[in-house]
Amino acid sequence: MTYTSRSMFTVPLTSKAYKLAKSFQDQYEHPTKARQVYLNTLAVYAVETYCECLGIETDLEACDSLNPVMQPLMNIADLEIAGIGKIECRPVLPEDENCYIPVDTWENRIGYVAVEIDESSREATLLGFYPPINALEMMEHISFDSFQPLETLIDHLDRIESALFFFQSDEPVVVEVRKRLNDEPLSEIITQLERIYRTYKKYDRRYVGGEFLASYLSTTKGVAFRGGTSVEDREEFDNSQQRELQDLAEELLEKLDEIWGDDNSDESVDSESLTNESSLEILQLEQPAIVPIS
Repeated sequence: MTYTSRSMFTVPLTSKAYKLAKSFQDQYEHPTKARQVYLNTLAVYAVETYCECLGIETDLEACDSLNPVMQPLMNIADLEIAGIGKIECRPVLPEDENCYIPVDTWENRIGYVAVEIDESSREATLLGFYPPINALEMMEHISFDSFQPLETLIDHLDRIESALFFFQSDEPVVVEVRKRLNDEPLSEIITQLERIYRTYKKYDRRYVGGEFLASYLSTTKGVAFRGGTSVEDREEFDNSQQRELQDLAEELLEKLDEIWGDDNSDESVDSESLTNESSLEILQLEQPAIVPIS
């Protein structure tokens, strides 16, 4: 793979990293699964090191990828960003032409980082960031050109963090949403709202946001229809609830627009054409501060 205009970050793979990856690998008899877990562990190590260098707090105990109970069940390489959510750290090899994103990781992720594992040089290179999109639009193989510069990851985390702070406020629209929320993690709700904000034109957000909230909010809590209720009355009730959710979504996204300060009202972002157009220097870290993963 050749990258001439992409911001990257290279991490030395230390003996400690290999020891951890090997310890997980040795728990599996099937060579394919063993290799999968081995590479996933190295990818998580690399992204965790990157986060440590930038002062981004992680929670390794919350990572399913480092949990021996969860490892056999899924192909995952998640890294928990403390208080924000999970980043998927997808390992790729130098000869790979795209990045494989397993179906297991299409939901409950705040984004994806492609990590090239080069065992000949004992290095891992973070190639770029791919923001979350609708799971129905996700594909298992994403071209490297679709990944954005790593700086986008930092902006993305800042955006989610600012929204999380906003959701803890006493703003009426936030209070109303919190009252109706089901048990879904707040970070997941915000991640999906950010996706809608990022990928839809302003005049479409009301309707898309309303449909999204309908899947998460208890719109009919406390409502019981009697047997004699007509179909028309029920339909009118459903329509009224949908309009209410659309109003709520519109107000919420307008508030988030004020916080994020990035008006996407004139154009939407095609999730399948996320390309890197920057000409940033390639960043290399010779001796990063390594945080033990245990």
